[in-house]
Amino acid sequence: MLGSPLVVMALVAALLVPVGENVVAAPAGAATPVAPCGKGNATGATDTGVTNKSITIATIQDIGGPRPGLFTNEQKAMEGFVAYCNSLGGINGRTLNLVKYDSALLDAFAQYQKACDQFAIVGEVLIFDDVGVKPTTACGIPSVAGISQPTRTRSDNVFNPSPNPGDKVALGRYQWLKKQFPGVQKSAAMLYANTATTQNSGDKQIAGMDQLGYDFAYKGVTEINVVNWGPFVNQLRQHQTTYLTQVADIVNWAGLEREMVAQGVKVKVTDATSTVYTPAFIQQAGSAAEGTLIGLTTAAFEDAKKLPELQNYLKWVKKMGGTPTSVGVEVWSAGLLFATAVQSLGSNVTRKGLMTALKGIHQWDGNGIQGVADPGAKQPTGCFLYLQVKNGKFVRLYPKQGFACSKAIATVPSAP
Repeated sequence: MLGSPLVVMALVAALLVPVGENVVAAPAGAATPVAPCGKGNATGATDTGVTNKSITIATIQDIGGPRPGLFTNEQKAMEGFVAYCNSLGGINGRTLNLVKYDSALLDAFAQYQKACDQFAIVGEVLIFDDVGVKPTTACGIPSVAGISQPTRTRSDNVFNPSPNPGDKVALGRYQWLKKQFPGVQKSAAMLYANTATTQNSGDKQIAGMDQLGYDFAYKGVTEINVVNWGPFVNQLRQHQTTYLTQVADIVNWAGLEREMVAQGVKVKVTDATSTVYTPAFIQQAGSAAEGTLIGLTTAAFEDAKKLPELQNYLKWVKKMGGTPTSVGVEVWSAGLLFATAVQSLGSNVTRKGLMTALKGIHQWDGNGIQGVADPGAKQPTGCFLYLQVKNGKFVRLYPKQGFACSKAIATVPSAP
């Protein structure tokens, strides 16, 4: 077993909602439908970035830097939501103005400082978002993030449609993997880049899975841009890895899997993150992607016929020139959550009022495009679905429709 302090503490001190065979199928759309965008008569310059006619918001993504275009599609998702909302009349009649900031992977602090000039940050998606805690707390700007790392998630002014708190791990998907792939837990491997953000994220997952009996025999620390995957794949062979995951983008996922094929290394389950749910992953990985599992807490695009809100996302992100991604769905859900909270404020739109409204939303599924979560209390969703790459396509593996949902949530020690 791994000897990291986080995992050891988890064994001794973690609290766990009783784990049983409690993964059950559930349809999407379990929360109250919302339609927050539309005409109205809101007036008043009530706070920073708010006028009689408009609300100016910021969004931040890693676009330039060492990983060019990393979250371009997520920025397009936010552009699409703003255009969609304005096409309906804005929020209570106020038009949304969007100011875009490029954190370029390594320039996030300065962008958060600039964003303080707007009313709120909406739909942010960046790797090193922890550096935003200090400047945004100082200026009091609220954020409804597309996704955020645990350190930023626990800030009082940050909310997520599908929270990722540092001390909670949903276990339902890992229970299902044990049942579906007997022995998968015997020799697990986790890879992540040599940064505090990625290591905290990986260690949190390990701490939760450890409680289900997953033995993480190998933990590999990589560079941000891995040139040679050979040594890492050799470690997978030596440890006879049965379960593999990593905290990485599609470039690193594709590189790792290509090297595994080159060396003839196979594992029982390769469990990829939602970031690979995009055609670009299959294009980069090629046939090496075959068999990869992708766990999602957002709806699969193939379900769009049943989900009008997912149709909205797909339509508008394409209008902006973007490609649909699972993380992009979370950005759209963040926009919808923000608009819902603002709509409830009527004319008196203030930062304080926005945060109060967000704290009061305890059941959220973005009109069925994600598993039900509790943004107000920052509780993660226990719902998931799995896709698998087969014949160069993403194919639904489990459940047959909607999401599978579990009440098994592990409480683990938070990273510093």
